[in-house]
Amino acid sequence: MSRARGEEGVVLLLVLVLVVVAISTAYAMSKTSLLEVISTRQYGQHARALLLARSGVTLGVRALQDDLLEGDEITRQVESDRDAWAVLSRQEIDLPGGAILRVQVRDVGGKLNLNALVDAEGKRIGETSKSF
Repeated sequence: MSRARGEEGVVLLLVLVLVVVAISTAYAMSKTSLLEVISTRQYGQHARALLLARSGVTLGVRALQDDLLEGDEITRQVESDRDAWAVLSRQEIDLPGGAILRVQVRDVGGKLNLNALVDAEGKRIGETSKSF
């Protein structure tokens, strides 16, 4: 079999082109998969932070409701550093995974209507009585 001059280099050039295309494709796919992993991790952290924030709000509302419902008439009227919401504001709650939940309850300028948390009979709003 006779070969024309310069044909030996064509096969080598074709193999080199295929190797370069394979390497660039692998690099592009690895970059895309890395972005997908980072995006998934960020979504998980966002969902966890959202759940922690919602639970903190629920915990703060519960502390305010308990403050309104517990005790006698005088202790309900007087706000002090010993109220449940005040103690909760000074504490940090350690959570699994190294997260810390801080709930700070404060009424800046009377923007929160504390009387709206209970109805006329003193029951928590949203609480239903179960009859068996």
